[in-house]
Amino acid sequence: DPRSKKFAIKTVTTGKECLEKLHTFQPDLLIVEFMLPQMHGIELLKAAKTLFPHIGAILSCYHGMVQNYRCAARLGANYFLDKPFTADHFFSIVDLFFQGKLQLNPISEKKTCDISP
Repeated sequence: DPRSKKFAIKTVTTGKECLEKLHTFQPDLLIVEFMLPQMHGIELLKAAKTLFPHIGAILSCYHGMVQNYRCAARLGANYFLDKPFTADHFFSIVDLFFQGKLQLNPISEKKTCDISP
């Protein structure tokens, strides 16, 4: 997408790789998938925010659980992006973040509650 050209973008495939990359490439914003290999997105968010408290974070998943949403919000996530989403929606969220206007979205009624102990 041509809109991505205005950003310096680095991609990784695991949470561990992301944490390693953060020491050499310190982004303003992380886009984090909840279900990562080797590390859950919440764990990555917590570790990234511990290292770099001012880093922005948008978390994304197909089936967001209320607990994940609340935990991500407590850890400082800027937005919870439900999949699937369009490129237009994604870039509008990113633009709002960089304009300082992005607000954490409310929990939608379609989110389910994990009742496991």
